[in-house]
Parts: sequence; C-alpha cells; structure tokens
Amino acid sequence: GFTYDRPTIEQHFRCQRQEGGKQSTDSAACCGARREIRLTSPKTNGIVSDRLLPNRSLDQQIVELIEGGHPDLTEGEILDWKERREQKRENDRIRREDEELNE
Repeated sequence: GFTYDRPTIEQHFRCQRQEGGKQSTDSAACCGARREIRLTSPKTNGIVSDRLLPNRSLDQQIVELIEGGHPDLTEGEILDWKERREQKRENDRIRREDEELNE
C-alpha cells in the first residue's frame, strides 16, 4: 500500500463521502436508504478501506534521520518537525480518548 499523512487522507475520505452523498441517484438513495460510498486511493483510484494504520517503520526511519542530524536538514526544519510531531502526539491522544468514549 501507500503511506499518507493522517490529516490528508482523512480529508480525502471526507471529500469522497460528501461527493458520494451529492451524486446519489440510485433508487435506494431516493427512498431514504443509506447508499454505500466506496472510498478510493488518491494514488491508484482503487477501492480502499477507511481503516487507517500507522506506518511505524517509516515513522522510525524519519525519527532516526532527524535525530541523526542529516546534513541536508536545517535547524529550522528540524525544529518545525519536532513541533509538528508533538502536535501529532497530542492529536493522537485526543483521538484515542474520543474513541474510548464512543465505545
């Protein structure tokens, strides 16, 4: 499969769900039944699941690259990455709490 950052792929799925609802013309949809919306990959356009899994291997490679002081990275890029990583951790914590409350 392909790796996408979570906010981008979630936005892609939201757009598909919104567009799928607008384009619904089958008889089940006009009778009030829920129409199945098929989500597709932005890369291949193939049908995909909305179940998102972290790519821990890629994440670890990025951490090693940053912490190893890659010569092509500026201090500003490293600081920016660290700030975004902390924000991601906070967002993940909030998402887990929300999922636990909804179970």
